[in-house]
Amino acid sequence: FYWIILSKKPIKSHVELFKKGDFMNILRIAYAPDENYVGITIVSMLSILENSEDEKFEFIILHSGLSNNALRKFEWIKNYKKCNIRFVKVNREEFKNYPSVNWVTTAAWFRTKIPELCPDCEKVLYLDSDTMVLSSLKELFLTDLKDNYIATVCNAETGYFNSGVILFNCNSWREEQVFNKIKNYVETNGKNVKCADQDVLNVICSSRKLMLPQEYNYCEPYNYFEYKAMKNPKIVHFVGPNPNRFDCLHSMKSKWNEFAVKTPFYHEFISQNIYNMIKMYPKLKFDEFKYSTLAKIGIGKMKVKYELKAYRQQRLINSLKF
Repeated sequence: FYWIILSKKPIKSHVELFKKGDFMNILRIAYAPDENYVGITIVSMLSILENSEDEKFEFIILHSGLSNNALRKFEWIKNYKKCNIRFVKVNREEFKNYPSVNWVTTAAWFRTKIPELCPDCEKVLYLDSDTMVLSSLKELFLTDLKDNYIATVCNAETGYFNSGVILFNCNSWREEQVFNKIKNYVETNGKNVKCADQDVLNVICSSRKLMLPQEYNYCEPYNYFEYKAMKNPKIVHFVGPNPNRFDCLHSMKSKWNEFAVKTPFYHEFISQNIYNMIKMYPKLKFDEFKYSTLAKIGIGKMKVKYELKAYRQQRLINSLKF
């Protein structure tokens, strides 16, 4: 997870501060990865540094008990480009009874308490670990949040937002004790929550959110291969298989690889993918045959359904390299 935070140093304007390159103005970026997400988190950190202008950064790593080996890995980024790293320990037990789903970890709830964990912050940009930044975040960070709790990319029709990219208004969050509102909602409605913290955040922030352009949380459906990719996204979010996996078919995976190969952890991605390729190859071939056969005998929507499934299996087999 990422967080970007602006310090409270009084100035005439944020724009003027950035122009002056004031070192006291630090964008603080935080993640909340578990052991399995350390590698892709570091790649995301690198993508931010590679696309920065004159910003200064401090990376905040939220965790409930990462190993010493994992913590040491984060130190590499400091040598890659000047930045600071702060580790923040979070009490995982506080969230043990909170609703969960099988595709996110308990650490996803940590984001809901960031304004309290970082009392010196005015704004925080939260990013999931499976994101990639392709432009300076300066313009986003200068967004006037007014009295909204957050700014985020929403579905134009429903207003529902994916919680992978959220700009928090920490002052409003703390002043109105939003975390307590979340806690109370979970206690009374937890059984009805289907998508963990994302559903709860959508309820609590429903009338207090500022909508951001789609370019700040570019997702594409990973099972729809004729999807028209966005030309110039600023933040890419790899929903579906993570970008370090061979079965990630996102149109911008090659761009992610350009960042990943610059880290000393790239070989770990390769080793894991070789193992997964060998393990999954027989099943992929069998499924390709099964779906191709069903597509030939199917009609109407059923035929189209299995044609897409067969096409996906073909794409996966053809991607058995990293």
